[in-house]
Amino acid sequence: MLLSMISGDKSASERLDTLALCIMRHAPISYERIRSIVTSYAPADPSTPAEEQRKREASTRRMFERDKQDLESRGIYLQLDGQMRYSIDAQRTYAAPVEITEEQASVLRVLAGALISDQSYPLADELRHALVKLSNELEIPDLMIENIDSPKKTGSGRNTQAGRLYKVKTAIAESKRLKFSYTDAQGKTSEREVEPAGCFVLQKRGYLVAFDPSRDGMREFRLDRMNSLSFSRDTSPFERHPFDLDEWRKLPFQFGGGHIAADVLIEGTSENRARQLTLDFGSLEARDGSYLWHIDAADAKALARWCIEMGPGVTPIAPPEARAAYLVGIQRALDVCKEA
Repeated sequence: MLLSMISGDKSASERLDTLALCIMRHAPISYERIRSIVTSYAPADPSTPAEEQRKREASTRRMFERDKQDLESRGIYLQLDGQMRYSIDAQRTYAAPVEITEEQASVLRVLAGALISDQSYPLADELRHALVKLSNELEIPDLMIENIDSPKKTGSGRNTQAGRLYKVKTAIAESKRLKFSYTDAQGKTSEREVEPAGCFVLQKRGYLVAFDPSRDGMREFRLDRMNSLSFSRDTSPFERHPFDLDEWRKLPFQFGGGHIAADVLIEGTSENRARQLTLDFGSLEARDGSYLWHIDAADAKALARWCIEMGPGVTPIAPPEARAAYLVGIQRALDVCKEA
């Protein structure tokens, strides 16, 4: 998503965006149905001469096959069912890390904000959802007092998040246990040996979901909090643990060990739009043309940052720490505007 905003090949990237969203929304979906939705794939026209129709069909099919390969290079894998219908392969798909410059981040902020506000833009809801997940890529943390939990840049190699992610994916594919030293959100360090089940990337951070025998349950680990990551010497087989990404899907401010009851005021929108904004997490309480959103959070400052990104009209009411951080962030934004 958003590739067309930062890529030099705008038409191809827009087609990939549309193809991925089409399959995600309508799966399982046939190739013929995809062609009728993705306008870049010329739908069959019975009035076209047979020879011309055959050439067009072959050209469109080649384009579709190339696009499937391009999606895989971006971490999006497709699968076919028995009726030759496509859907996203959740077990193989991952969010490929994206590196963008400050200038590209500024372009994303401007264009995405304009598109979300444009009533004629057909993918506004999907774009808003993507922005929730890509908040770190938009460099909004510079509106806060500090850059909250930024992954440390350690250079290239196995000690980077990319290196850890590669090792984690290898362990999952080959059913190998992983050993590492883990520092949690409270700064407590412990030694872990786990049985990996799945992984994903969100907000430029990699996450591992694994069964932890020492805790007798499934746990989630941030890759940038791991040290000395290696394969375990224990090579005895273990039963694969089920992994459903939707079960681990969270909003950006819900990652971490904290549990905070939060309230967010959402103003100037319909109930349907409010539900799209909140992705149906938590509960909405109607209040005279506005909505009070009750949601669990793990990090008050991250909640404030998210509200700034989604605003205006999205304001944290509780806890007090979130509201204070929000006000500081807004003031920083005003100061930046005055200096510009």
